[in-house]
Amino acid sequence: MGFDDGAVPSSPSAKLPEEPSAEITSIVTKLMKIFEERPMWTRRGLMNKLDQTTNFYNIKFALPYVSYMWKSGPWRDCYARFGVDPRSNSSYAVYQAIYCMSKVVPATSDVDPVMSSSHIFDGKTLFPKGRTFMFCDMSDPILVQIRERATKRAEPHPRDGWWKAKMILSTRNILREKLASLCAGKVPSDLEFTSILESANDTDDNNDDEKMDESLETETVAEEGRHDPDLEEDEEDDEGEEGFDDSDGQVQTLVTSLIRPGEIFNNNRDLLDKDDDVESNAELEESDN
Repeated sequence: MGFDDGAVPSSPSAKLPEEPSAEITSIVTKLMKIFEERPMWTRRGLMNKLDQTTNFYNIKFALPYVSYMWKSGPWRDCYARFGVDPRSNSSYAVYQAIYCMSKVVPATSDVDPVMSSSHIFDGKTLFPKGRTFMFCDMSDPILVQIRERATKRAEPHPRDGWWKAKMILSTRNILREKLASLCAGKVPSDLEFTSILESANDTDDNNDDEKMDESLETETVAEEGRHDPDLEEDEEDDEGEEGFDDSDGQVQTLVTSLIRPGEIFNNNRDLLDKDDDVESNAELEESDN
């Protein structure tokens, strides 16, 4: 489903088997209850809500029976309950998602894929595979304040949804700064972001969207052609394709060449931006081949 597409699906595709296996049916029942709690989720959020008896590899076969996925726009890579159109009401703004690169992977034994809160960003905990966060799943106090103070648009925007550009940019900048600090082994203080918080008040007439477009367009271009690694990596995990040596039981960092002992990060956001550019270029080269 894309932002400019017509009506959202109201029921499963007729191409799906009418009678899925007992195991898939069991997962479908569980997912239906989860989607009753709230209408939209990230895939990681759904995995974290399911119980330990669930075969996580089969989630991808069960999801099409209860939901559809947004492939572009403000809800990209998010699943919505059938019949729910987040473009229809500004109350769905909290289910918009922001993607940020995370370059740390854990040993398999260190992460509980069921009980983990890896879909939630609290500003203090670094979950190695956290990539996409919904606004409602950002419990970090600074980000919550920005969300609660923000005004919404009268109509949804294809890129920013119901939020205004200044709010999106401020949220993304703080999220990236905090993730970079956590990657460097530092828990960031909220006092470091006071100035951004104060400037994030988009109710000011001077904070019009046009002034933010250039910055956000740069962000958008960097993500063109991106598909959330959460979706692919989770499937690899489900199939047992760990890809990393976890014999020492320690967290492994993929940006060793960028994070040096004793290095001072005057602009942590540059670190994450650099990682995004590297991955985006790699994806483009692969697609060309």
